[in-house]
Amino acid sequence: MTRLGRPGVLSGGTALVAALVGVVLAGVDPLSTLAGLGGTGLLAVGLVRRTRPAVTLGATGLGGAVVLGGVAGAGGAAVVGATAAVVLAWTVGQTSVELADHGPTARTARFELTHLGGTSLLLGAAAGIVLAPRLLRVDPSPLGVTLVLVGGVCLTGALLASER
Repeated sequence: MTRLGRPGVLSGGTALVAALVGVVLAGVDPLSTLAGLGGTGLLAVGLVRRTRPAVTLGATGLGGAVVLGGVAGAGGAAVVGATAAVVLAWTVGQTSVELADHGPTARTARFELTHLGGTSLLLGAAAGIVLAPRLLRVDPSPLGVTLVLVGGVCLTGALLASER
């Protein structure tokens, strides 16, 4: 059986791509870029070793990179997109690890695609709601960007607390 047919490989690959998208969007300075790359590395280790705490720790590092990028001057759309990418990386990364328990011959591609599609749809809707005022030509306020950054901090805290 090919390696791509193993349970969780599709989700794991998607998690890494989403993590890299988050790094590209949030990495506006050296510190946020390094934090994002470090988080991506930890996420990759968690996916290879099939350990949920490492996946969560990697996603936490990515969340920190989003916060650092926002503080360093990333635009609102970049912060929202990076946040959505980090959440996608975390949730499909966790799914990848969980599916490894089903054995190497389990057929999980349909489930993985369904989970990825549903999660992407939900995150896209949330990002659309956050970005709607900007798209509707409403003057952006510092409060909106601050709320997104506070949401990033809360996400980071929740990810850390989920493994304790």
